Amino acid sequence: MAQPTFSQVRTALAGVLAGIPGVTGADTFKDITPPAAIVVPEQGQFLTYGVASDSSGGQVNWLLRVILLASVGDTITGQNTIDAMISTTGTQSVYAAIMANQTLGGVVSFCEPVEAIGYGLMQVDGIDYLACSVTVQIGA
Repeated sequence: MAQPTFSQVRTALAGVLAGIPGVTGADTFKDITPPAAIVVPEQGQFLTYGVASDSSGGQVNWLLRVILLASVGDTITGQNTIDAMISTTGTQSVYAAIMANQTLGGVVSFCEPVEAIGYGLMQVDGIDYLACSVTVQIGA
């Protein structure tokens, strides 16, 4: 498998997330329609380069953050939406969607959700959302 570009990895993960019924999966913050799952680099270190003794280039690993957004117009509905998205099972589960397609359609060697953090309010383009982030580890 050829090394994918960062954009290819981010787009592939967003595509898997777009397969969750009723969720907008995207690799940019453009035209957000909640509930949404937006793929961005993790803050701080998000890319490590492996070293190989041959021409393969070695393993490349990414840490990406999937920002989950729900409307805060009705807090209970927003919480239920985020809760379903961070669950390990169910049709709205980000974890289940990724684990069902760990190679992101053959783009990467593996993709695993590793933690959910930051459950609370987040402002994007002047609009408040209920949000949570899922950290995803990817290798290619």
